Amino acid sequence: MILHSNIPVDQLPRIITERILRSMAAGSTAARDRFPRLLEILGNFPEVSKILRSEVKKIPSWMFIRWVAQMMALLDKPEGPVVIPILIEIAKLYPQAVYYPFKISSEDLKPAAKKVTAPLEKILDKPLLNNLVTSLEKLTHPEHRFKDWTESLKPLMRNKNRSEEDQRKIAEIWQEMAQDLFDAASDHGTYNKKFATTWGKNMISKFGKDGSKLVKMSNETFLSFVGESLGMMMKDMVPRTTAKMKLSDFSRTLSDFEQSDQTTGEYIEIPGQYSGLGIPNPESHIKVTSFDTDVLVMGSLRRPKRVKFRGNDEKDHPFLVKGGEDLRLDQRVEQLFSVMNEILNSDPESYKRRLSIKTYQVIPMTTKVGMIEWINNTKPLKEIIEEELAKHEGKKKDDVNILKTTGATLHDGWIKSYANRTPGKKSSLCDYYYPMFEFATRAEAVKQVARQATTLPGNLLQLGIMGLSASPENFLSLRSQFARTLSVFNIASYIIGIGDRHLENFLMNFVDGGLIGIDFGHAFGTATQFLPIPELMPFRLTRQLRDFLQPLGVEGLLKNNMIYTLGALRESKSILLNTMDVFIKEPLIDWEKLARRLSREQGGEENTNVWFPKKKIEIVQRKLDGYNPAYITVQELRESVHARQNFMKNLESAILGDAECNARARIKQRCPSVKDQVECLIDQATDANILARTYFGWAPWI
Repeated sequence: MILHSNIPVDQLPRIITERILRSMAAGSTAARDRFPRLLEILGNFPEVSKILRSEVKKIPSWMFIRWVAQMMALLDKPEGPVVIPILIEIAKLYPQAVYYPFKISSEDLKPAAKKVTAPLEKILDKPLLNNLVTSLEKLTHPEHRFKDWTESLKPLMRNKNRSEEDQRKIAEIWQEMAQDLFDAASDHGTYNKKFATTWGKNMISKFGKDGSKLVKMSNETFLSFVGESLGMMMKDMVPRTTAKMKLSDFSRTLSDFEQSDQTTGEYIEIPGQYSGLGIPNPESHIKVTSFDTDVLVMGSLRRPKRVKFRGNDEKDHPFLVKGGEDLRLDQRVEQLFSVMNEILNSDPESYKRRLSIKTYQVIPMTTKVGMIEWINNTKPLKEIIEEELAKHEGKKKDDVNILKTTGATLHDGWIKSYANRTPGKKSSLCDYYYPMFEFATRAEAVKQVARQATTLPGNLLQLGIMGLSASPENFLSLRSQFARTLSVFNIASYIIGIGDRHLENFLMNFVDGGLIGIDFGHAFGTATQFLPIPELMPFRLTRQLRDFLQPLGVEGLLKNNMIYTLGALRESKSILLNTMDVFIKEPLIDWEKLARRLSREQGGEENTNVWFPKKKIEIVQRKLDGYNPAYITVQELRESVHARQNFMKNLESAILGDAECNARARIKQRCPSVKDQVECLIDQATDANILARTYFGWAPWI
C-alpha cells in the first residue's frame, strides 16, 4: 500500500481505512492481519466509522474471525455499534466461533451496551452450549466454588455501615451462591449433591434463606465462620492427589450426554476449529458425540480436570477444564504466539530455519471456567530431570525432588545467611531475601553458584532425552528441534514479559523434541513487579538447558536463531502492538487488582483502566525498539511494589551488571543492533549474580 506524500494529514485515517478494507475484500492476508490497526484508528478517529460500516459489508465475515477477541473488547466502547454488525454476520454463519468469546465478554456489560448487543445475544442463545458451560462450571470442586463465592462477598462485608445497595448485593450474591452450592435436588453429580446435603442446612441456618442474616452479620463473625467451615471442607475434600473420578460425580448432564439423543438439531463442536486463516466449513468440523465417563483430577491446588470429548471422528479430544480462573490472559498470549508464527513464516530467514512456537487452544468460557487443549506425548522438564537424577543417585523416582537436592540446601542456606544483617524477627521469605538483595556482593553470588554446580551433574536433561531417543540420530534431531523452539520461546516470552518459568511450566514433546511453554499467569512483567521475590532474568537459560546444547552450546544452537527471531518480530512490531491493544480496551480483572495495589503502595491514582495496561504495552514497544533488557528490568522494578525497599540500589546494580564481566553493562540504554540485544539477553539470563538471587522454588541451580 503506497501513500503519496502530498495527501493531507487529516485524510490519512480515511485513506488507510479504505485501502486496508478494500485489500481485505480482495483476499489480502496482509491486510487481514492489520485489522486491529483499523480498530485503533477507529478509536482515535471516529469519523472513519462510516467508511468502515460500508466497506466491511463487502468482506467475507470469516476474515474477521481471528480478531473476534479484539472486537469483543469494544462492545461497551463508542466503537461498539460499528463492530457489532461484523460480529452478528460471523454469528449467523459460524455461531460457535463467537459463542464463548461473547459469553465471557458480556458478563460485565452495562445496560446500554446490553441493549446494543441484544441482537447478537439472541443469535447466540444456544441451549445446548449454555448447558455445556453450566455443567463445566460444576466440575470445579464445590469446596473451591464456596471459597470463590465468599471471596466475592468479602469487600462488601468489610463495610461496617452498609448501604442499601451493599445489602442488596450481599443478598443477591448469597442467593446465587446457595443455588450453585446448596440445592441438593439439582442434578449436578453425586459429589456436588453430597456437598449440598452436608453443608446446605448449616449455611442456610447461618446466613438465612434469603440472606437476611448475612446482611446483618459483622465482618468478624463472617470471616470466622467462613474460615472454620472452609477448613473442615478442605479436610474432607477428595482426591488428595492426582486420581481418576467419575464424570457423574460432578455432572450427570455431561456423563449422560449423547448427541444421538438431541432432537433440536443443535450440536457441540470440538472447540478450537476456527483459526480465521481460511474459510471455515462447519459441516466438516468435528462434533461431540459423548464424553468419557472418567475424568482425571489433577493434584494441583485448584484440582483442574482432564475431560475427554468424544468426537464423531471416532477419536478422543482431551481438554483440561480449569475452574476459578479467567483464561483470557492465556488465550491472548497464545494469540500473540500465533501472530508471531505468521510473522516468522513470512520472514525468509526464519522460514528457512523453521522457527516457530508450538501453540495450543485456550478457550475462556466465563470468568469462572475455561478449557485448555491437553497436549499428548509430552513430559515436563522437571520430570525428565528428576527421573535421570533418581537413576544417578540410585533412588526411586518418587524419592527425588530437585528442591531437596544439595544444591537446593546450599541455595537456601546462602539466602538465609544474610538475615542477621537486619534487625527484627524473621517471619516470611521476604525477611530472608531482602537482606541478601541489599548486602550480597557480586563475588559472593558468583562463588555461591559455582559451589552449587559441583553438587549435581550438568547433563541430567541431556541424558534424560537420550533415554527417550530411539537412536543417536534421533537424539540429534530431538536436540535440534528443542534448540529451535527454545530460541523462539525465549524471545517471544521476553517480549511478552512471561515469568514464573519454573521447570514444570515447560513441556517437551518426546516425539519431535519441541519445547512448549504453559501457564502464563505471570505475563507482561508482573513476575518482576508483584511477586514477593521479584524475577530479574528475561527468560530461563539455566545450566541444564545450556549443557543439553553441548558441544555446540548456546553460541552454536541458540544465539543465531534468537537473532533471526527477534529481528523478524522487530520488523513487524506494529502488527504485534496492534494485536495487544485488546489489553487496553478490555483490561483483565487481575490486572485491575494489581493496578489498584500498585497505586496504593506508590500513592498514585487508581485510574486502572487506562494507565496500567498502557504502561505494559509501552514496555513491549521499548523491547521491540531494541532497548537494553537490563534497563527495562530496572524500569519495571522501579515501577513495582518493591520500589521503596532498601535493597533497590544494590539490586539495580546487579541487574545492570559489571562492565568487566557482563556484555549488557558495556552497552548503553539502547542496543546498536539485534545481535547486541540478544547478547544482552543471554548475558542477563545466565549471570550468576542474578541466578544466585533468584527465588528458591524457581530452582536456578538446575
